[in-house]
Amino acid sequence: MKCTAYLLAFVTTIMATDEISNYLSNEELYDFLAEVNENYQNISYLYTIGSTITGEELWVLLLSLAPNNEVGVPNVKIIGNIHGNEPVGRELIVSFIKMLLKGYTDNDSDIIHLLSTTRIHLLPSANPDGFTKALEGECNIGPGRRNANEVDLNRNFILESPSDTYSVRTREEETMAIITWMTEIQFVLSVSIHTGSLVVAYPYDECIAASTSLESCSKSPTDDEDVFRYLALTYASNTKGAIYNTCPGGKDFEHGIVNGAAWYSASGTMGDFNYRERGCMELTVEVNCCKYPHPSKLNDIKDNHLQALTAVLGEVHQGIKGVVTCGGEPTRATIKVIGRNMTTFSTEYGEYWRILLPGRYFLEVEGSTLCTPTTVAVEIPKQKVGKHSQPLIKNIDLKLKWIDDIDDELESEEKESYTTVLETTEETKGNGTNRTQLHLVPRMESSVSLASSLSLSNSVSIVILCLPLYLWT
Repeated sequence: MKCTAYLLAFVTTIMATDEISNYLSNEELYDFLAEVNENYQNISYLYTIGSTITGEELWVLLLSLAPNNEVGVPNVKIIGNIHGNEPVGRELIVSFIKMLLKGYTDNDSDIIHLLSTTRIHLLPSANPDGFTKALEGECNIGPGRRNANEVDLNRNFILESPSDTYSVRTREEETMAIITWMTEIQFVLSVSIHTGSLVVAYPYDECIAASTSLESCSKSPTDDEDVFRYLALTYASNTKGAIYNTCPGGKDFEHGIVNGAAWYSASGTMGDFNYRERGCMELTVEVNCCKYPHPSKLNDIKDNHLQALTAVLGEVHQGIKGVVTCGGEPTRATIKVIGRNMTTFSTEYGEYWRILLPGRYFLEVEGSTLCTPTTVAVEIPKQKVGKHSQPLIKNIDLKLKWIDDIDDELESEEKESYTTVLETTEETKGNGTNRTQLHLVPRMESSVSLASSLSLSNSVSIVILCLPLYLWT
């Protein structure tokens, strides 16, 4: 009884969602997350993904009713305050947490469904150092946008691409923490909350077609333009019309959405990195014209955007999901939709997810060197109006290669390595360099590493030992 009474008191006081009177400090924000984690241990998990260069922890709260070992539950994330002088995202995420917990306590069917089918990771502040320097009421530039090293973190997600004109930059501690986080967890959908305008923007932010990222372009769409527009419109249409307004002196965005590069070109953004490097679709949501508005403005922002966050996260179930196996065992694999330049990665349990609109698609699936790649045709059905999105479930089993096929591939690779060395040697010789002896040594950068080769040898040995037994039986 005492525990129940304490929980109810916690819900009615700390979790009250009616009013926001002030911005939480970094310490108060952590205390809030820790108290939620303490009082909702069955659905919450508080963890850190790293720290800033001054030692401030980057805290993430995970909320979900799905068991930890349940396969097939997608991961989504909401990130706030990557620009330190844009702290509305911190408070909006706090209010979103309160709303989810209240829905859970009240047994709200929509909230229960979202928590049961999704793992929601919430990072209220990606730049706590910048926040401490920012000035409340400063609507334009102001201090605190960058981290303690005076680096704009949302220009610091350097791509492995020659089109990134700032490729000489080094990644900051905060950037690396987020990248490592995205590498360890296969996120499917993401929202990054900003202020300074009213719009939902989507990749690409970089002007891919231009010779430099600073050139203007009318648009720089991804191959998933249809999906991004759908997600952006889903968010915008659930803001009670707030996103359709135009900021003083700002641009008028049709339907409240825009391709990032069509607004202005920016290189090294978190949104582009999510899509191009990690197979995750991220929306950048600008929720207020003033970057650091007075706290009295926060309640209206909260009321206009909580439902939008709920609606767009639910769209993670639009498309296809399944498990990739190789010879019947779950495996890591890459999944590509033919005609779309985004690679989806399966987890160690073989799980994969891909947001797609209704239609017919072809998936290219590739596992380890022991597995035969395959192409699979899928048909995404139309969703019933008024129902929660339900993905098409398509499990894919890759066939194990025969030993002869593996040997042929290894032999072919060795020949390519030898040929490369020989051609290089002969070219050097032709340029006048005297050589008395040729040594053909396989290159160390072969696509099959030493560790992989040892693993492959062990696997092949097992197959050879088992083959006579199989034939005998």
